Amino acid sequence: MKRFRHIHNTISVIAYAVATITVLVVLFSAFAGYIHPRRSSLLPVAALALPYVAAVAVLVLLSLALFRQKYPALMVAVALIVSWGSIRLVCPINLLADSVDDEDKTFTLMSFNVRNFGIYDGMQKEINPNLRYILDVYPDVAVLQEASLTKYNYETINSVQPLLKELNEKYPYRSHGWHDVIILSKYPYKFVEDELKWRDIEHGYDSESDHRRYYGKVFDVFAGNDTVRVIGVHLMSIGLSQNDKEAYVDITHVKDVKGLKENKDNLKQFRSSILSKLQNAARLRALQARTLRDVIDRSHGKVILCGDFNDAPGSYSYRTIKGSDMSDAFVECGLGPITTYNEHRLFFKIDHVLFKGDMEATSSVREKAGDSDHYPQTVVFKLK
Repeated sequence: MKRFRHIHNTISVIAYAVATITVLVVLFSAFAGYIHPRRSSLLPVAALALPYVAAVAVLVLLSLALFRQKYPALMVAVALIVSWGSIRLVCPINLLADSVDDEDKTFTLMSFNVRNFGIYDGMQKEINPNLRYILDVYPDVAVLQEASLTKYNYETINSVQPLLKELNEKYPYRSHGWHDVIILSKYPYKFVEDELKWRDIEHGYDSESDHRRYYGKVFDVFAGNDTVRVIGVHLMSIGLSQNDKEAYVDITHVKDVKGLKENKDNLKQFRSSILSKLQNAARLRALQARTLRDVIDRSHGKVILCGDFNDAPGSYSYRTIKGSDMSDAFVECGLGPITTYNEHRLFFKIDHVLFKGDMEATSSVREKAGDSDHYPQTVVFKLK
């Protein structure tokens, strides 16, 4: 009896220890986005890791329940419930889809980081997969990021040229690719230059660091009797070097303690280089988010802000931009966790579509299409 009691007590101590650690990690990850990233380099990491932290916490909860550790399991369950507001941003549960009647006015928007239509990828395809996908889906408006980081016109790309006739027919209204963000529209639009000036939004970054720049454009799209303000953005990227990415891939392949010991150099690089870059980029995105928030506050009526945030749902920059008046299309009608970035094992959702005004999102779809390092998202809005 004493032996069994000793085993029971040992299991109980371990269960409480595991539950306590799980609770602390869940709460830190869920609420990291409320704290300015200048406070700690762990804050951006914690916000990014929330989907994985929540998944592990659920497994811990089920394991504790299986071993009949009632109170430790209750601790973890309470932490998940308290954190649901943040967890819902990465894993919404919308089981019933909203219906759209034939008489309803709809507005379909696609947001897609096209990685410069593959011009720098080394091997050009005969038909551009990203533009082919956009034309096949044929949304009312497509807002593209990384459409051009240099002064070339995307329409001169060899793989794009075979599609120009179809592009002209389907999207008679579109912008040039210079300055990263472009729009393809079925409807006429006005570029609202006064709302978001390049010199203001770029914050004077080094022109040699284009891959880390920050871009935004504002368009008033005249969709019949409705005017929809569309804000396309590309926030500051982390700026990881190829060595950083390779180190991260090696670390995430590690399966045991022995593997961790063999990856000491990679772990050192992660702590010294990757974490500092994460924090620095997050701090700059916090400034950029404030600029965008000012634009949103000056924008009235129907407003959609979309693009590559380079940050997770619930992050400080995401919360700043979203504020209390914008809704997330994926949160409103999505189901389960998704990723929008797909390379170097950096499987995170960093592309978002936010909106406000007299409209609602009825569908949000992310397709694994094209050949970019981002996946496209298409949202159907019902205009009221």
